Amino acid sequence: MIIYDYERPVSVFGYDATLGSQTFRTVSGVIAYIHPSTGTTYHLVIHQAIEIPQMDHHLLCPMQCRVNDVTVNDTPKFMTKNPTSDDHALVITDPNDEGYSLTLPLLIRGVTSYLPVSRPTEQEWGSGNFPRIDLTSEELEWNPASTRYQEQEEAMTDYRGEVVHRDDRPRPLVINALVSLTTPVADITHDDNFGSVLESKVCISAISTGTMGTTQGKSVDALTLTKRWQIPLDRAKKTVLKTTQRGIRRVLDPTMNRRFPTNDRMLRYDRLPHTIFTDTMIAGTVSKRGNKNAQVYATNFGWCRAFPMQKKSDAHETLSLLFKRDGVPPTMVMDNSKEQTLGNFRKKCREADCHIRQTEPHSPWQDAAEGNIRELKRGASRKMIKKQSPKKLWDHAIELEARIRSCTALDQYQLDGEVPETVMKGCPADISNICEYEWYEWVMYCESTSQFPSDRFVLGRYLGPAIDVGSAMTYKILKANAEVVPRSTLRRLTLEEWESAEHKELRRKFDEQVTTKLGEPATVADFEADDDFDPNDLTPSYDKYEPLGLEGTADSADLILNLLMRNLNLRLR
Repeated sequence: MIIYDYERPVSVFGYDATLGSQTFRTVSGVIAYIHPSTGTTYHLVIHQAIEIPQMDHHLLCPMQCRVNDVTVNDTPKFMTKNPTSDDHALVITDPNDEGYSLTLPLLIRGVTSYLPVSRPTEQEWGSGNFPRIDLTSEELEWNPASTRYQEQEEAMTDYRGEVVHRDDRPRPLVINALVSLTTPVADITHDDNFGSVLESKVCISAISTGTMGTTQGKSVDALTLTKRWQIPLDRAKKTVLKTTQRGIRRVLDPTMNRRFPTNDRMLRYDRLPHTIFTDTMIAGTVSKRGNKNAQVYATNFGWCRAFPMQKKSDAHETLSLLFKRDGVPPTMVMDNSKEQTLGNFRKKCREADCHIRQTEPHSPWQDAAEGNIRELKRGASRKMIKKQSPKKLWDHAIELEARIRSCTALDQYQLDGEVPETVMKGCPADISNICEYEWYEWVMYCESTSQFPSDRFVLGRYLGPAIDVGSAMTYKILKANAEVVPRSTLRRLTLEEWESAEHKELRRKFDEQVTTKLGEPATVADFEADDDFDPNDLTPSYDKYEPLGLEGTADSADLILNLLMRNLNLRLR
């Protein structure tokens, strides 16, 4: 039973060019299946399928099912050593209990494996009384011309055709290669199988899949857009060509009781134009917030984001933040870690129409996140050592360093003189919220709870921008009791405050309290054991490009102003 028409017609080309092409609809269909053991009736939903009206049976593409986390074991039990009930069957997550799997045994007719199904009625489907199972994905867009499957299969073997085994030894931050588990779903009768989809009475002696193909159209074509938007046809054609239609939903029968899926990740989030690499960074110190790891997302031209997390299994939560704050990339490249390739992480990527690819075994250079993690650790370590900030604040430092690196003009050819943030987002990067203060700089922030006659401005330390809190110019401030608060009203210390004996004592007591709460400041020795970089890189020295106190920076301008005001006060006295 057809429940949905994507209005995305597909032109299908056969193995013989003289036969021409035929156009078919792309639809979602439902078939009923009665489990032989329990007698329970399930509704199996097949999304993004090609409807061929003259066929009297269904053809299901195993690849399309597998990318939707359906295990297809198509080897007959009698040909399997030590067969089990999961052999020669479809193994699916039980819709009634996600902690268990459901096995749908396959039968054989002649030499063809099949699943006995029937056509459900509209009343049965509309009632919602039968468990529903999606055999194929509705979100991931299928592109039959993609070479993903070929590339992934080739990446699994070496030049001799032998499988490249992954190293099971614990090696933090080392990645594997270019193979994908989550890739676009296939039509049940896509080009690789079209030779089997021709009319059932046609006998085919051979099939050459390389000469077959399909061409997909858009749900709303140029003529329809011209009518609805009342724009010229040439503009409509260009509009359809330059835009996407990821979320269009239609039904064939308006009387059918069917709710549309509520997932709109493919539309709700911005779309990023570049592939993103990701990896998990492991820290040697548990931060004040309890973080032991950080999920880093990066590109090969230096754009990156870092999301500290308490445990590796929280990786999918950082993915949600990336999608919400920055957008969804077309492809996510990662290693073979379970927290990244399975479970919620994989599910969220699929729902957002983001394809997952994996790196080759023993090939960490294929993951750009590796190099970015190294640079983030270098930059954050330098800042922490220079400002003598506690090691337990590493997660705040790594977040700030990721944003600084993204907005730094790096020596990368493909940046063409731009900063990574500009290339990634397509508009000039604004650095207002990360350039105004230095990491762990002394600041005076406004504390609204202060009561008269106490000063409303209180001493604190700058830790970086507070994302998703208040305005864009809200910052994270470390208090003397080691708590972090978001504040937007703050300033630097004046020259009088720097020289004041009373204020010096206040800063000394502040550092003592922070040390008591968070531990000793970071030193070079804390990072020398890390294999990611040379200890000499931790304390680089740079030549001053202009004398202190001259024009050139906001800091020097403030210093000159303070000196002038001080001299003026002396003269007035």
